[in-house]
Amino acid sequence: MYQTHKFISFATLLCFLSGFVFSSVVAQDSKVFYKHFKGKIAGKHEVVMDLNRQGDKFIGSYYYTKYKTPMAISGKIQGNQILLKEYNPNRQATGSFIGKITGKTFSGTWNNVDKTKSLTFDLTEDYSESVFFEMYTTEQSEDLRKNLQNSAKADLSVEYLYPKNYTNSDILQKLQFQFKELTFVGNTPKEENPTEQLKNYQTSFFGTYHQDYSEISDQDAQSYAYNQTMEITTGILFNERQLLTAYFQNYQYMGGAHGNSNSTYKVFDLQTGKPLKLSDILQDGHETKLSKMIENEIREQLEIPDNESLKEFGLFENSVKPNQNFYLDRSGIGFFYNRYELAAYVFPPFDVYIPFSKIKGMLKTEGVIKRLLD
Repeated sequence: MYQTHKFISFATLLCFLSGFVFSSVVAQDSKVFYKHFKGKIAGKHEVVMDLNRQGDKFIGSYYYTKYKTPMAISGKIQGNQILLKEYNPNRQATGSFIGKITGKTFSGTWNNVDKTKSLTFDLTEDYSESVFFEMYTTEQSEDLRKNLQNSAKADLSVEYLYPKNYTNSDILQKLQFQFKELTFVGNTPKEENPTEQLKNYQTSFFGTYHQDYSEISDQDAQSYAYNQTMEITTGILFNERQLLTAYFQNYQYMGGAHGNSNSTYKVFDLQTGKPLKLSDILQDGHETKLSKMIENEIREQLEIPDNESLKEFGLFENSVKPNQNFYLDRSGIGFFYNRYELAAYVFPPFDVYIPFSKIKGMLKTEGVIKRLLD
């Protein structure tokens, strides 16, 4: 039976968040945002936190600058406060934050898991070395045939993070273009203004839906098979040290037995504005050893014995190569494999996280990695 990887990575937690509802085209919705915080716990322990809000749910990660190890956080609104639970890399709940966001400050109390220790925390939004984003959202549903009872319908939901400010205007412009391309993949709006981009995409989506099924009968137009759903989500995993890790998710249902989802991760070098490749961070000749490490992690997830081949268990191949769909944080690198990439639909996506400590000999010692390890 499939088991989630022992490390609760940001990518793994994302699987639990989808289907949030918004109205019209909204900029900086208070219920949908991304914030980058810096501050201290107990007035002395420096921490950095990336927090994404989607409706009444929160997801993100934080780390102590002294230790660098990412701690996954997820939570919800509880009364008039935010409750975030934290998990260490061994998937153990280790504590919780409870507090309020007031203006640009997130403050409250951190408690250990059995609540025998309580420490105050004070965090403040800080984009001095990071990119500031605005969130644009839209949600709309349209019947295939107006005034037809039980008509099939199309649903569209978009959460679009737009790079708004950065210290280098040329880099910012590159990021804005790439975020638009990666968010609206396959149907990229021409407009520069993010509000207009969303409106254009929305018009195009529903226009295509009505045009594609314009000639079917009213009886067919009442069939569930003609329902369509498109959900698009963007978010941030890491936004420090002139590096930016972002994710772009979409879920599509276009009829049939089930929908399909896809997650794309990109790590941008904020010194150039370009997305990184594995060759930018790993030395030549790493592939065989790294492939074996990834294979071993997947064996652990699926509980496949060493003497059984991956193909016998149901995967397409007996080895797993590192892909370009990777993410970085202060402590390691993660590889994400979407459905159908390694195995049939019955298998979930695979998220493999490898700490830098396990691949020191493979890492380039200068450049991008140096920024993370210093």
